[in-house]
Amino acid sequence: MIENRMAEITRDTKETQISMNLQLDGSGACHIDTGISFFDHMLEGFSRHGFFDLDLKVSGDLIVDGHHTVEDVGIVLGSAVKEALGDKVGIKRYGSSLIPMDETLAMCAIDLCGRPYFSFEAEFPQEHCGSFETCLVREFFYAVSYSAGMNLHMKMLSGVNAHHMAEALFKAFAKALDEAVSIDPRIKDVLKKLFMPCIYLKKGLALKSMTDAAVISMDPAQLAKTYSQNNADEILVFDLSDGDAEHEEAIDVIKQICKESEVPVIGAGHIVRMEDVKKLLYAGCARACLDYEKQSNIDLTKEVSEKFGKDKILASFRDPSVITANQQLLDTYVSAALLTEPAALLASVTDINMPFIASLADISLDKALEYLGVHSICGISGEFVTQNSSDICSLKHLCFENGIEVNTYENCIPWERFRTNSDGMIPVITQDYQTGEVLMLAYMTKEAYELTLRTGKMTYYSRSRKELWIKGETSGHYQYVKSLTADCDMDTLLAKVSQTGAACHTGNYSCFFNEIMKKEYDDENPLTIFNSVFEVILDRKAHPKEGSYTNYLFEKGIDKILKKVREEATEIVIAAKNPNPEEIKYEISDLLYHLMVLMAEKGVTWEEITRELANR
Repeated sequence: MIENRMAEITRDTKETQISMNLQLDGSGACHIDTGISFFDHMLEGFSRHGFFDLDLKVSGDLIVDGHHTVEDVGIVLGSAVKEALGDKVGIKRYGSSLIPMDETLAMCAIDLCGRPYFSFEAEFPQEHCGSFETCLVREFFYAVSYSAGMNLHMKMLSGVNAHHMAEALFKAFAKALDEAVSIDPRIKDVLKKLFMPCIYLKKGLALKSMTDAAVISMDPAQLAKTYSQNNADEILVFDLSDGDAEHEEAIDVIKQICKESEVPVIGAGHIVRMEDVKKLLYAGCARACLDYEKQSNIDLTKEVSEKFGKDKILASFRDPSVITANQQLLDTYVSAALLTEPAALLASVTDINMPFIASLADISLDKALEYLGVHSICGISGEFVTQNSSDICSLKHLCFENGIEVNTYENCIPWERFRTNSDGMIPVITQDYQTGEVLMLAYMTKEAYELTLRTGKMTYYSRSRKELWIKGETSGHYQYVKSLTADCDMDTLLAKVSQTGAACHTGNYSCFFNEIMKKEYDDENPLTIFNSVFEVILDRKAHPKEGSYTNYLFEKGIDKILKKVREEATEIVIAAKNPNPEEIKYEISDLLYHLMVLMAEKGVTWEEITRELANR
């Protein structure tokens, strides 16, 4: 049974107001009103011949002309196709069609690859079909192509009647798209391969491997941050503790690792009982890995999976025969497996139905690509990835060039589509991806843009030095890309980044600190308010102030703080029975304040709380 692949999108600009509902697996039913009769006729043909259900209502500035209406409908249709396809699992991806209409013959070919490219070869002998300008056919399909992220080729092989030509193109597009989005049961899920470096944790230090005790980092949390900034997809942390006391210390280090890492962390090692899995997950790990070389861990599988969810549990083993012995248990309660010695993997993997992470030794690049080419392998880890962690971006591009799906910084908009200034550059506003603080303004050339996408590090063009400028190359204050977004006019970029150190050469975190004027206003961003209040509480703890109620609570200790939390929680229950909502606002505020005092006392931050909520 095909899931309901649909999208509902609204777009409101000063030129157009558009509401669209698209159902990919429909019957061809449609209700279309764009205000342009011929355009409605074309879209009805698209819906009917592609078997797409389409509801579309448009209010546009037709008093000017039809350009904005047609182009914006193309943008919305492309966005709707992209949203409805989701992860594109099982689709044919390619589609083509050759449509005749009397003297006309139109060709359309589509690749739903995620990388937009548009080729259009058609010259209309008449400038209008009714009130519709035929030049807008190209504008419509260009907008569809780039907003959907599709490779779209359209060519008119013959034709003398503009109506026939436009209609044949719309119908050819419908048939090609219908084929490209259709599900082929022979196509298995295409897994994007993950790169997962390891941290082998022992007595608060990061070791080279499980068998080599050489220390590679005195600060495992900073090492995790470096791995994630170098474009790792996940991080595997192995706790090599010898006893429970050492394990408790390791859990504290894992908490710091999870806090600093910008990608999911998998916790493994020293799992004896369910409580150990709980500690790993509560420390911030996205998943916990059971050791299937130990019968005690095999026996834990059902219990921990039912408690925390199958998606939170992995299993590791050396011998693939372990799967045969525990097939039902693994299928039911484990989401993926880590094979620590995958030498026998290629010979046996065809019999395995679950995704694998292959832990690779220091092998050749060709051999690593061979493993990554195996369908069931969802990622690689181990010595190969860890030792090449600084080159993960390059490795991913090599995979991409070899047809292996990986998470890369894909270019959805080619440079040529931007409106550059007279020097061929585009301004870039750079923003902290977590706080939203604006850090700097700089410029990019085409080469800087492409290098940024290739390396994952913000690269600009220095107008004073007249050369490429990798931010942080001399200072170490790199900016690691989280997202790039173009504005409505395609002449400015917004970059959200993970900033290392200060963005400004003066040492200030942001280049924007010279205040010109300021009118007092209330900052009603909830997280900003929580953080500012929490900072005051932390300051009171670090620098006691006489007569401060906050200091009084810290002086009395944890029992007094917990007593106040209990009292305020009770006050909320009482206030909630009151029909007046004002009272409960005050009581909730009191509870939140005392909870923040408790957070400060226990060393918990809002970042950790919001991350946990996001994980839920």
